[in-house]
Amino acid sequence: MSARTRSGANEQAFADAAIKITEGEIVKHKDLVEALKKIFVSDKDFQEVFANARVSKAALARYILRELEHTMSPDKKEEEWVNTDPQQITLEHILPKTFPETGWENFDADTHMEYKTRLGNLCLLKRSENNGMSNDSFPAKKPFFAKSSLTTTSQLREYEDWSPQNLEDRQRKLATLALLTWPAI
Repeated sequence: MSARTRSGANEQAFADAAIKITEGEIVKHKDLVEALKKIFVSDKDFQEVFANARVSKAALARYILRELEHTMSPDKKEEEWVNTDPQQITLEHILPKTFPETGWENFDADTHMEYKTRLGNLCLLKRSENNGMSNDSFPAKKPFFAKSSLTTTSQLREYEDWSPQNLEDRQRKLATLALLTWPAI
C-alpha cells in the first residue's frame, strides 16, 4: 500500500522496477518487493488512512467491502462475496446519502456531509435481504442488517444506534480487517 507517498514517487518506483524487470535485473518476486519497499507504508499508517477513508465511487466501495467480507468469512460460497451485480448485491448507506429530516438525531447537516461517504457508513446487502428496507432510521434498518448473510453487514446489530462515534468505531474495525485483507509483503 502506498497511500501516503506522492504519486510521482510511486510512478518513478514502478517505472524503475519495470525497466529492471525488462533488463533482467529483477527476476524474483522478493527482488521486486525490495525494489518497491521505498514506497510502501507501514501497517500503522495504512490502518490510519483506512480508518478515515471516504469512498464516493460505488464500484470501489463494493470492491473494498467484498474483499473485507471474504477475509471475514473465507469459507462462504463464492457468490456470497464475489458477486459484482448491483441487481443482486446492493451498496447500502447506513446513514442515507441525502440528509434525512427525521430519525437521525445524532447527525446534523455538517456531520452528515462529513460521514455519509465514510467507508464505515457503507455495507453490502443481498437485494433479497434489502427488499422493503427504507431510508428510515437506524432502528428501522437494523433488523435488515442483523439478518444479513454477509458477516460484515450482520455485525451492525452490535450497535444500539448510529452515531459518528459508532460509525468511526466500525470503520476502525474494518481498518483492522483491512490489514488482514491486504497484508504488507
